[in-house]
Amino acid sequence: MKKYIFFGFLSLFTLLNSCGDKNENTTSNAKNLDFYQFFKFDLSQYDIPATIMLPDETVGIGTSFIPEVKHNEADFLWEINIGPNFVFFIEDYGDMANLVKTHKAKILDINNTVYSVKVLVDEPELFIYERRIKGKEKEVPTYHAYAQKKINGVYYEFKNSDSGNIKKVIDCIEKTFRSIKEIK
Repeated sequence: MKKYIFFGFLSLFTLLNSCGDKNENTTSNAKNLDFYQFFKFDLSQYDIPATIMLPDETVGIGTSFIPEVKHNEADFLWEINIGPNFVFFIEDYGDMANLVKTHKAKILDINNTVYSVKVLVDEPELFIYERRIKGKEKEVPTYHAYAQKKINGVYYEFKNSDSGNIKKVIDCIEKTFRSIKEIK
């Protein structure tokens, strides 16, 4: 009798364990990112109930360890600055859900006569692209990241500065934007 109970529990454990693995594999399409040289930063003290991973000073992009957050009480805009090269903005858009889609349509407008754009990441909540001035394609491009995240029922826009960044910085910004986690 003890054998049957033991094998019953073993079978149940194996079944539950294999179901968990299947769910994790089929529902996870996010990149496995290494956050070495990043630190967790809590945005809830600035009225956004979320955490985000920011690069520390050892990454080599000119960041400092202490982030500066510029936000006026009752305003819908935040600026996060951890050095001269790593600045991004957050804006509260309430219930507007198609932020990335709208931004992408504006950037990829075929009537754009100023910039040529190369898409690097095209996901429903993250859009990263390389931009060059048309006619000056041999010059150094700028890189841009735009993301949206729904946090406690509110949609937030995350973007780097309009002037863009170099590739190494935009790679760090991509990790930062992918790391946004809602605090329940």
